[in-house]
Amino acid sequence: EFRLRFGPGEEFAQVRVRYDGCQGDRLDVAMPAWKPGSYTVHDFGKNVVELSATNGDGVALKVDGDDSNAWHVHARGATSIVIDYSLRTRASSGFGPGFSLGKGLGRPIRDPAEGEAKEGDEPVGEAKTEGEGENAPKKPPPRFRAYGFEGPATWLHVPGRLAIPHKVSFDLPAGWDVATGMTRVAPDRLEFEAPDYDVFADCPFHVGEFE
Repeated sequence: EFRLRFGPGEEFAQVRVRYDGCQGDRLDVAMPAWKPGSYTVHDFGKNVVELSATNGDGVALKVDGDDSNAWHVHARGATSIVIDYSLRTRASSGFGPGFSLGKGLGRPIRDPAEGEAKEGDEPVGEAKTEGEGENAPKKPPPRFRAYGFEGPATWLHVPGRLAIPHKVSFDLPAGWDVATGMTRVAPDRLEFEAPDYDVFADCPFHVGEFE
């Protein structure tokens, strides 16, 4: 079961996943190196930072990185393992290229004095440096009414356990909703499910204010 927390203009999305029914002394997890419809090998693991793990009682477990996309948790016999990780988002304008990982959709919300953004404007979303030099203050990234995420760039998986059902809940600002192809568990809750990891990862999702 996954849980994702994200807010407007945040540099990182926070993800927690709990795996039950673990066996043995090691749990392997990985980020996909693929995404549906793409023939390019991706390095989604490079956006994962501060990955940590605990057992079901909250006791910290050692984590080793096999490569940029894979980690193994020293389970020490734990049957339930909770993994927390942060994702560095790509909160750039929806006009730009690239995969969606907290990518702003549509036009950014700007100060009225700056006028409205339009297609062809200089890409926005990453912090801009005002003035010169490394110590110059950075302008915060613009905010959007909604943000897009792609499943393979967001969700860990356990090799060999792709066929099990996957669930996710969202911790979002008040007034935000989720648009996705996953099945909604209840109309009044931001909880969704998919029959397996392939369907789960194949469902992009948008979070934000929708009309």
